[in-house]
Amino acid sequence: MRFRFVLLWFAITVAFEVYGFFKPEAQINGDPFSIRTAVRGAVLFGIFGVGVATCATLGAFIVDRVYRRRIRKRWAIACLAGSSVVSAIATPLFGFIVHDRPPWYILGGEEALGIVDVTGWMIVAAGAGFVLFTVLVFLVAGQPESESPLSSDHG
Repeated sequence: MRFRFVLLWFAITVAFEVYGFFKPEAQINGDPFSIRTAVRGAVLFGIFGVGVATCATLGAFIVDRVYRRRIRKRWAIACLAGSSVVSAIATPLFGFIVHDRPPWYILGGEEALGIVDVTGWMIVAAGAGFVLFTVLVFLVAGQPESESPLSSDHG
């Protein structure tokens, strides 16, 4: 995979984690800034960010492959469906792997139900990503094939 796709995945994941850390909902209540609440938000939004980043990065990679004529459109759509399912399944798996590990211990008990909420949102996001990237696959025209001087029929 190319470096730009890895960079895209990392940028999306970090953006979600930063938003989760500084999310405005914690400040609306008038409570002072709490590191525990901020870390909980960063973990939950980070889990969601991993799923969204996986879906977006794989979708962009597949559309790039269609544009470069390395994969047919029907196989690209099948790959998009698979990548959407993988990103939707990876989100709760990643959440349950990290939810009770040190140094967090903040998503234990009922707070772990946040992972279920994140999974629900990820299923919606994966479906929307599938639709968006499927439309892009149909719209992309493909890179024009370069004509070599040896293959011309000009006498």
